[in-house]
Amino acid sequence: MPIMYYPQVGEIFICSYPKDFKEPEMIKTRPVVVVSPNFKHRGRLATIVPLSTTEPRNIMPYHIKITLTNPLPNPWNSNPFWAICDHSMTVGFDRLDLIRLGKDQYGKRKHYKAKLDKSIIHDIRIGIVRGIGLDLDKLTNS
Repeated sequence: MPIMYYPQVGEIFICSYPKDFKEPEMIKTRPVVVVSPNFKHRGRLATIVPLSTTEPRNIMPYHIKITLTNPLPNPWNSNPFWAICDHSMTVGFDRLDLIRLGKDQYGKRKHYKAKLDKSIIHDIRIGIVRGIGLDLDKLTNS
């Protein structure tokens, strides 16, 4: 079920990537972190960065290592995670879902709720800039 509210920067969700994507594009359902604020007149779109439990074969400046203090449930319950910032993408809310944790003693659904720290989001945003081939020094000095 898609999310029904605008997510906050740093919130972690599950994203269902389009089925017609082909490798090396993201092709499976995976955790993602929201990196965009709620822009006026942009309704129901959020920019995300996928998270991976697998360390990249060649760690690049656009791979950001993250250790979650509040671990995700199976099958994503390993630490650390890697933000794969060269795969940032803007998606509709229909692709995003809360991470389910089962039900409480009264039968009410429980969901994972945690936000990444602002310093981690800052690092991820720098990773996005690097992941699209922009030179940070030229951006800040021009």
